Order: sequence, then structure tokens, then C-alpha cells
Amino acid sequence: MRTKTRDTSEWIVNGRQRSRPWVIVLIVAAIAVLIVLTYQRFMAFDTVTYELRSCATPLDAQSSWSDVEAAACTPVQDDSVSVIVYEGTSRHEPSSVADARYSFGDFPVNTPAHSVEITGTEPMGTVLIAEPTNERIRRQMSGNADGTAWTGFVGARGPTEYWLLMSPPS
Repeated sequence: MRTKTRDTSEWIVNGRQRSRPWVIVLIVAAIAVLIVLTYQRFMAFDTVTYELRSCATPLDAQSSWSDVEAAACTPVQDDSVSVIVYEGTSRHEPSSVADARYSFGDFPVNTPAHSVEITGTEPMGTVLIAEPTNERIRRQMSGNADGTAWTGFVGARGPTEYWLLMSPPS
């Protein structure tokens, strides 16, 4: 007398069970969908906005938020300035530019390699990356000898809104 357990063991040893290839395709598709959804949730894709602001007095990385407020940093629209964001080595152009706000749509907020580049025609003294939401200066950017090109590592897991504070040359 044959039992179901014996039939199963016979299938394992001899491979005599009917094949169901659609089950394997279904499992692979479910795993792929799960991986994509997990990646999207983990990386937190969102619109990241950088607002270009010109400050009346020089600031540096040690400046406090009250120094930023005292510097009277106001939004400035400058068509000669370009803002580019990098995720690792992937270059992202702004999806929209409105007044002094550069928006980058569908950008992974939780990326560990998030940096920004500013180029312009007029020299700048210093450029800082600030978080208006948390009221703190995140980093001071590095500039070239002319003071017209600046790059800086933003860091990981930040907010979705930043200010780029441009101080006048000393």
C-alpha cells in the first residue's frame, strides 16, 4: 500500500512528481517585487529641494543658527549659478527651478553618498549647506581657487529641504 509520504519521498529521490513551472515563476516574481518595494521604502525616494541664499555677512562651519539669522540670508535667483546633486557618481539635474529653489524629484533621501555642486560666474567667499528644518549648519563646501565652483558632501539620511548659504568674499 502506497501512502502520500512514500510518494513524496519517492519524488524527492527519483524526481517523479508532476512539474509545475508556473509556481517557480510566481515565486521569482514575488521575490522581485518584494526586493523593489523594500529598496524604495529603505531609500525613501522624495523630492529634495535646495534654496540658494545670499548672506550679507560671512559665515563659516562653526557659525550658529543665530549667526545665520543675523547674516540676513535672503533667497536669491541667479541664472548664472547651477546646482547639481550627486548620488554616488550619478549626476542629477534639477527637475524644476522656481525662483531660488532647485528641486530634484525622486531622489533617494537615505543614500549614503549624497553631495552637491554649485558653479557660478561670480566668486563666493564661503558656501554652507544648512538645514532650515533642524536649524543647523550641516557642512561647509570646498571651493576652487577662483571661488566660482563649490562641492560638498551632504551626508546621509537628511531632511528634504536644504539652504545653500553663499557668503561674500572677505
